[in-house]
Amino acid sequence: MEFMNTKMIYDFVSFHEVAEEIAKNLENHYDDVKEKDDYGRPDLDWDIYLQLSLAGKCKVVTAREGKLVGYSVFCIGNNLNHKGVIEASNAGIFIDKEYRGKITLELIRLSDEYLKEIGVMETIYVLKDDRIGTLLKRAKYKARHTVWSNRYDAISSSSN
Repeated sequence: MEFMNTKMIYDFVSFHEVAEEIAKNLENHYDDVKEKDDYGRPDLDWDIYLQLSLAGKCKVVTAREGKLVGYSVFCIGNNLNHKGVIEASNAGIFIDKEYRGKITLELIRLSDEYLKEIGVMETIYVLKDDRIGTLLKRAKYKARHTVWSNRYDAISSSSN
């Protein structure tokens, strides 16, 4: 599925189709993100992402203007407590600095469209960055779940 908006091209693809592009830019993306999580630099389990992708359970909405300028990664599956409910959990979203505020809302809205087309019933974002939360509200998202966590000493803050 492909959608064009002026020079920007959005697409909905399997993760393995863009994994190499994301991998090349992952460190730069981490450095560029204002609100960092407590775990430090990314250490993706590429094998799991690729297995999920090949099984049709990991999808990416991409934004390109000649090159990849934004993406949103989703892992898709049945809710473990309500097996008839298909959920998409956002595993990462990134927009190049020069495109933030210009394409993020469109990326969110197109993600919703694409995910609904493949049968997803609910999309979940767990984010540290309130700016994206503001855009999610504009896209009709509601704070429906509360996420609480307890960080144990096994995760070193020195990895930041």
